[in-house]
Amino acid sequence: TGYWPSQNVPSCTLPQSIQDAIAKFSEYYLNNHTGRKLSWQTSAGAAELKAVFGAAPNFRRNELCVSTYQMCILLLFNDNKT
Repeated sequence: TGYWPSQNVPSCTLPQSIQDAIAKFSEYYLNNHTGRKLSWQTSAGAAELKAVFGAAPNFRRNELCVSTYQMCILLLFNDNKT
């Protein structure tokens, strides 16, 4: 078949910033590698997020290693103004 078999992956609505990065990478990759197909397996992914907790001057910076699904949920808080 020419590519890895696909899996049944639970639905994951990626944030727009991630979709934009995927589109850029896909365009680059497919322009440089003919005859290939990309398939994003969100259930197998991970992300490192830099987070700031609290307010100045007592805030804390942390790096979080999370699954793709956890990343999607945590990034929703970036739009929260509280």
